[in-house]
Amino acid sequence: MRLENISDINAANAWLENFIAGFNRHFARTAKHPKNLHRPVSETPTELEDTFAWQELRML
Repeated sequence: MRLENISDINAANAWLENFIAGFNRHFARTAKHPKNLHRPVSETPTELEDTFAWQELRML
């Protein structure tokens, strides 16, 4: 944003819309296989916590 001489929030917000559009034009790609292969989450929130987070009680 410095290269665009943006120094306040309003100018940054106005610039952001054009930046995002250009970024998406440059980097967006269509899927190689259009079929959606995602599956719904069947685990409970507790099971997901156990899967994705290592939680450990520590005492000093």
